[in-house]
Amino acid sequence: MKKTIATVFLTLLFCWSNAASADSTATGWASITVRSLPDSARVSVDTLDAGRTPVRVDSLTAGLHRLRLIHPDISNWLTIPIEDTVRLSPGEHRTLEYAFKQLYSLVSLPSGAEVAVGDSVVGTTPMTLFPERIPAGSPMKLRKNGFFPALVDLSLASRGVVIVALSPESGMPAQIEDALGPAADSGRLIIPGAMAVLSGGLAAYFKIKADDRHTAYLATGNPSYRAERNRLDNQAAGFLVGLEMSLALFIAFLLTQ
Repeated sequence: MKKTIATVFLTLLFCWSNAASADSTATGWASITVRSLPDSARVSVDTLDAGRTPVRVDSLTAGLHRLRLIHPDISNWLTIPIEDTVRLSPGEHRTLEYAFKQLYSLVSLPSGAEVAVGDSVVGTTPMTLFPERIPAGSPMKLRKNGFFPALVDLSLASRGVVIVALSPESGMPAQIEDALGPAADSGRLIIPGAMAVLSGGLAAYFKIKADDRHTAYLATGNPSYRAERNRLDNQAAGFLVGLEMSLALFIAFLLTQ
């Protein structure tokens, strides 16, 4: 009789222990570790700031969670935030690794050059390049009438911006050198030179303002900041065109002296 009671007691104790363990698992916390390339990306989980990568996020409930990573260079509009969802089981820990895609802004001086990848023309400068659309190992060239073709090296990009200065065809450099000689009359070069300096300064000013609005948009998600950023970017582009026209006029005056 005593053995039977002991057996029943142990069986009930074992079942209770298993049930408690299952209940603990069902209500257990989950956690994640987030890594990124490059490091120091800002991470938010379900719109709550979680820190910078690499970061471990504990005390997450089981279920679906939304992740958002913002590139450490937050003011650079050529970086794309990463958004993802992850479903976690009770007590689960998962390591997540992300790599940011880098867009490139290709600018030529002067603008309007054909962008050729291999034997195909993919657009004209200025243009935004998506690296995954460029076949690996394919040379990229810029072509424009009156200028030598130029190779594009994306490894020389500064914050995603690649600026390529095109060289005039044979004969023009010597003419420019002669125009810059001691006998050159520099009086009529003052106006286009001053216009170039002014246009360049205004283009930089509006671009900085646009970057500030972009930072505010990433931080808040407010679409009004995005609209303001686009407006300021358009103004900066307008003054950049003015800079190119002033430089073209400056060079034309040099060549006619």
